[in-house]
Amino acid sequence: MRTGIELALFPCEASTRQQWRFDGNQTLHLSRLAADTETAKNSLKDLCVQGGDDYRPYLKLTECDENQNLLLRLEPNGSGQLVDSWSGLCVTLSEGSTAAGALVQLAPCVEDGSAVEQLWTVFPATGEVKSAATEYCVTAGWPFLYAAAFVTPEENTAVVVVNEAPVDATLSVEDSRFGSFQSGINAHSIQTLVY
Repeated sequence: MRTGIELALFPCEASTRQQWRFDGNQTLHLSRLAADTETAKNSLKDLCVQGGDDYRPYLKLTECDENQNLLLRLEPNGSGQLVDSWSGLCVTLSEGSTAAGALVQLAPCVEDGSAVEQLWTVFPATGEVKSAATEYCVTAGWPFLYAAAFVTPEENTAVVVVNEAPVDATLSVEDSRFGSFQSGINAHSIQTLVY
């Protein structure tokens, strides 16, 4: 992880890119120190969330210690919105998009809390911040797990999964024809399931 990575919504997968915590100032941190892979030092950094700019208005990561005046202070209100106490703006899905990969930004709050693109649930036990509009989780950058499914010419279902994470993961596959099952995938690997 590095500074400047934008926040987006992806299916919840319990990766470290989706584990957040609020500190006493209501600053949103990645829950663990992240390796800065962009520098030769490869040092661990405490990364927090800041607002975007005129060119790219999307929320992004920044170093917590060096940019205190840029950090968002997010207060949940009774409607389920996350309000930045500095600006009075709400965390919002960009352009109301509910697709995987939708970016997150600040926008004027809809006062009655009726804008589903501004509604969030924070799960302190898991660190997830989930959108009410999509049930997707706020993700720093992109998810560790990617998957694609298709039907083969032999009428079998094939699921191809990529695990970029440095840890093994458990997959849950649901198919309306065959029910659900679980499988594992090793760290830094690609796996194909055919059934």
